[in-house]
Amino acid sequence: MPPEPTGNTSRFATSQSPQILTFVFDASSAMAGDLGCTLARGMQDVIICLQAGNQGAATSRYLLNIAAYSDDVQVIAELASLSDIALSSLSFEAARGTRNQCLALEWAVRAVNKSLDACRRGLLSYDQRAPVPVVFLFVAGHNTGPDITEAARALKNIPFDNGAALVMAIALRPIGERSLGALASRPDMAITSELLPSVYTTVWEVVASVSGTLSGPLDAGR
Repeated sequence: MPPEPTGNTSRFATSQSPQILTFVFDASSAMAGDLGCTLARGMQDVIICLQAGNQGAATSRYLLNIAAYSDDVQVIAELASLSDIALSSLSFEAARGTRNQCLALEWAVRAVNKSLDACRRGLLSYDQRAPVPVVFLFVAGHNTGPDITEAARALKNIPFDNGAALVMAIALRPIGERSLGALASRPDMAITSELLPSVYTTVWEVVASVSGTLSGPLDAGR
């Protein structure tokens, strides 16, 4: 089940008020094989549908940050428009190593803040017009790196308008409610997914439910 709508659901992602979406993928050894392949296919479908919804817009209605993490963080995209995303870059079959969630969360904090800074500099009244930024954290096991408390708190408290960016934690394997809940903004944003085929539906429904962007009119020519 996607979370209940929050914030101003009358806001739509447009060329002048793009939504910032950040995807952080577990690429540890737990993701090797079918699990990684299935996640890759699901995320490729999400990007294809976002690209289809962007047809006719002057520039991208979404700004994407994407990274995969294991012992370290592999950055796939930062402050990228939809046209910049190569589907082939969303591949997790070669997953390896452990799971340093602290590094991943620290990268997400930097990426979201960098994206917000760019939008606030270049777009009028961005916080008051744009949908809330959303971070999707995909995890396949418990953290094996340093303590994540401070990094998770920083990510969940990135200021936006009169609130904060939203963080959704999606467990691809059962890891326990407490561990998952420590990553998410709210209890209803901590979800254990059976993956087949729910990665696509979960992400797609969350983008719609937290901001209403998918029901909005296309800003053709803007």
